Amino acid sequence: ITGFPAVFRARVANHGATAANDLRLQIDVDGAPAPAQELDALEPGETRSVPFEITAPDVGFVRLVVSLTPGDAFPIDDEFRATVRVAESLRVMIVNGQPATDPFRDEVYFLRNALAPPGPASSGMRLEVVDPIALERETLKDYDCVFVCNAPVSEVAAERLHKYVSGGGGLALFPGDQISAAEWTHLLLEQNPLLPARLAGVRAAAGPDEFVGLLRVAAHPVTSAFGDENATGETVRFRRFFQLRVDTPPTEEQPSRADGRSEPAVLARFSDAAGSPAIVERRVGKGRVILFAFPADLDWHNWPRSVDGSYVVAMLETVQALARSDADSLSAESGDRLVAHVDADRYQPRATIVPPDYPERPKSSARVADVSGDIDAPLTLVGPDAEYVGYYELELETRDGESVTRPLAVNLPSQESQLEVASSAELASAIGDLPHEYLRAGESFGALADESRRELWPVLLAALMMVLMAEQACAWWFGRIGAAPSPRAGGRTTRGFEAQRTAAS
Repeated sequence: ITGFPAVFRARVANHGATAANDLRLQIDVDGAPAPAQELDALEPGETRSVPFEITAPDVGFVRLVVSLTPGDAFPIDDEFRATVRVAESLRVMIVNGQPATDPFRDEVYFLRNALAPPGPASSGMRLEVVDPIALERETLKDYDCVFVCNAPVSEVAAERLHKYVSGGGGLALFPGDQISAAEWTHLLLEQNPLLPARLAGVRAAAGPDEFVGLLRVAAHPVTSAFGDENATGETVRFRRFFQLRVDTPPTEEQPSRADGRSEPAVLARFSDAAGSPAIVERRVGKGRVILFAFPADLDWHNWPRSVDGSYVVAMLETVQALARSDADSLSAESGDRLVAHVDADRYQPRATIVPPDYPERPKSSARVADVSGDIDAPLTLVGPDAEYVGYYELELETRDGESVTRPLAVNLPSQESQLEVASSAELASAIGDLPHEYLRAGESFGALADESRRELWPVLLAALMMVLMAEQACAWWFGRIGAAPSPRAGGRTTRGFEAQRTAAS
């Protein structure tokens, strides 16, 4: 988001046999260098994740280059390039299932203020609060994530939500007293596999004070404000919540899913005796779904009024975790096919790819991949294989005739840097059926090295002497033949010479 710091992590690995000292991590954004970070010594075989921040001032695509200095004997892998898309804001749709004129009784009042507090400062989010019917009409692909808050969902809306999440969108679900648990489970799980857990009815908190707290289970951005153990202490109290039945992980007899869903992850539980799931997450296709076991308002709990601010942090982190990622990866690897996804409503179905060493190498055209028939799907442009590391340029044209250029980053495959010793089994598997022989460096190569160290000059001197002797013998032989002429031939020659001399006199 423009004007907001974004946190990235660089993975630095030492594949050498000695420690790497005095390392510095240099960050460049569109050619502008940031202050370098000094790193501690990196031991042999060690891999370290180094966080850093960048702030992009403008909307568009920026070139991010991360380099490690000083370099080594293989400098091509000391630099990593990425293309980062920068947006003006995150678009968030909030479906309000229970609007009210009294803001404290409105279903999404606290959620709306947590994501975009009133005042001159911006949170980087643009919210649009809509009625449930908007799920059937709005173009969902225009939103980075969708919050459905205590709202009934129709069959059409459920199908559109599943399509949206499968394509990379994010969905947060807050059930409440305006929805039917059986209907949500049927439409959002059985017909359209979205929910990470089944809704099994409402349960009232049972305890000495008739409330339960919230406990962090897994390390996740959404629960980052909870602390190590009890998330809320005595400040947050849940009086009612939905019972969530989380599917058990698949067994060896049922190892995987065919619907593109990952296994559900429980992020937080209630502090009741059963440890009931409170927040559950699951990946669906290219997107994610987070299900909360309670509504977003104050009806069943007082979390929005928590003095520790954990509700605000959790809602902000929920948007960050669910926000639609760019269809294109940050970078490609050399040897991969260059692929770009663009908005079909905005761009023409053609593009030109400019290589890093242009004009030494000519431009090439990108073709349109097979159309899936989905009118909401992006336009997929396929170019040639990336033969060089560096930045390629994708030249596009909008429907209005405007020229737009997008960088495509290409890096060396990470496997090229892992110079590890391969076993005989790994080599045999890579070579396949080709005839080969495995030799150990300490044994066979040692014998070959002894042979290679033998002196060759006596053999060469003897061969030279033999050549000289053969040359002398040949010279003597041919010289002897030339010194003894034939008598008949000599007589004829002499007589002819005398006859000519007599005639002349």
